[in-house]
This record gives sequence, structure tokens and C-alpha cells, in this order.
Amino acid sequence: MGLVSYDERYWGGGFGTEALRMWTTYLFSRTDALRLDFATYSGNPGMITPGRRLGFVEEGRFRRARRWSGGVHDAVVYGALREEWDQMNH
Repeated sequence: MGLVSYDERYWGGGFGTEALRMWTTYLFSRTDALRLDFATYSGNPGMITPGRRLGFVEEGRFRRARRWSGGVHDAVVYGALREEWDQMNH
């Protein structure tokens, strides 16, 4: 799962956090998934910060795994368990 916001005017305004909250809630309510996760790179605060705010936990890291914009970054995976999500959001 993940989000994409190409328009920089919407970055940093909380839209990503709200969208991730809504998407996660929707997926847990409409599926029998036990967990949800997303993968990104360590240089992407636009995805990492909303995930952390909502209680997603870093579950994996592959060091120096991605080249992006002239740099080398770790690949990271964040996850949320259904029971954790339900407890935090009810």
C-alpha cells in the first residue's frame, strides 16, 4: 500500500497522513488482512513521517539498497497489525 502526491503544494499539510489513515482504515474494514505494510526509501520523509505518526512500525531495512536523486538510501518497510490499528483508532 502507499500514497502518491505529485503536487508539491500539498506536501507538509497533513494530507498524506489523513489519506494514509483513511486508506488503512478502509483496507482493514473491507478485507481480512492481518497486516498492512508499505516500502519506501530512507530519504522519503513524505511517506515515513505519516506512517510513523499513525503507528506504523519499521519492520525491515536494507542498507544502501536504493539510488535516488544522486544519493544512496536504505530501503525500509513499515507495517501495522490489524489489532494495533483497531486499538489505536477506536
